[in-house]
Amino acid sequence: MVKTSTLGKVCQASLLAFTLVLSSVSTSAVAAPAAAETISIASAINKAGRQRMLSQRMVKAYCLIHLKIKTEVSQKILQDSIALFDAQLMELRAAATKPALQQAWSAENANWAKMRPVLLETPSDEGARKLHELDEPLLASAHKLTQLFDAESGQKAGYWINVAGRQRMLSQRIAKFYMFKKMGMTGPEIDQGLAQAKTEFLTAHEALIGGAANNPHIQSELRLVKNQWNYLNIALTSDDDNDEEHRGSIESVANTSERILGIMNEVTEMFEQAYSN
Repeated sequence: MVKTSTLGKVCQASLLAFTLVLSSVSTSAVAAPAAAETISIASAINKAGRQRMLSQRMVKAYCLIHLKIKTEVSQKILQDSIALFDAQLMELRAAATKPALQQAWSAENANWAKMRPVLLETPSDEGARKLHELDEPLLASAHKLTQLFDAESGQKAGYWINVAGRQRMLSQRIAKFYMFKKMGMTGPEIDQGLAQAKTEFLTAHEALIGGAANNPHIQSELRLVKNQWNYLNIALTSDDDNDEEHRGSIESVANTSERILGIMNEVTEMFEQAYSN
C-alpha cells in the first residue's frame, strides 16, 4: 500500500509539470491554419501519430471532469484537444495525396464524426461507456494513417517518429483505462487494456533508448521519462484506503501521464527534426 504522504509528494512534484504541459501541448498548437497547406512527410507522421494520442487524452479528460478532479484544467485540456484534433485532421487531409492515404483519412474522419458529439456532452457514466466503444475505432484508424505515412517516408527516421509518437498515446491510454476503473467500469477488456498498454510502453521505451544511442539530448529526455514512469506506476498500483488516497492516486496519474506526454512530445519533435535534416 502506498501511503498518502508518498502520493502527496508525487502529486506535488507533478503539478507544475502538468500545468506546463497543458500550455505547451494543448494550447500552442491548437490554432488551425487559415488554409490547409501540404506538410512534410515527417510532420505528417508526427501529426498523424498525435491524433492517436488525442483520441485517448480526450477520454481521460472527460473522465476527470466526471470524477470532479482537476475539473477546470481537464475542461481546458478537453476543449483544446478537440480543437487540435480538428485542425490536424484538415492538415492531414491535404497531405493524404495517394488513394490509400485518402481512404485511411476518410475512415478516421468518419470515426471522429461519431465520437466528437459525445465529448461535447455533459460527462456522465453513460457517456464514458459510449466513449469506450467509440475511441477504439478512432485510435485504430488514426494508427492506420500514421503507419501509411511512415511507409511513405521510406526511411528509418520515419519509424522512430512513429514509435516515439506512439509513446505519447500509450501514456494517455494507460491513464484512460485507470480512470475507467476509478469510475467503476469493470471488465476484462479494461484490465487487459491497461496491462497491455503498460507492457507496450516499457518495451518501446527500451527500443527508443537503443534507437537514440547517438543523440545525448534524446537519451537524457528518455531517462527523465523513465523516472516519471516510476512515479506513474506507484500511483497505478496503490491501494486506496480512504477518499483522500483515492483522490491522490487519480491526481497523480493525471499529472504524471501529462508529464510523460510532454517529454515524449519533445522527443518526437527531435526525431522529426533529425529526419528533416
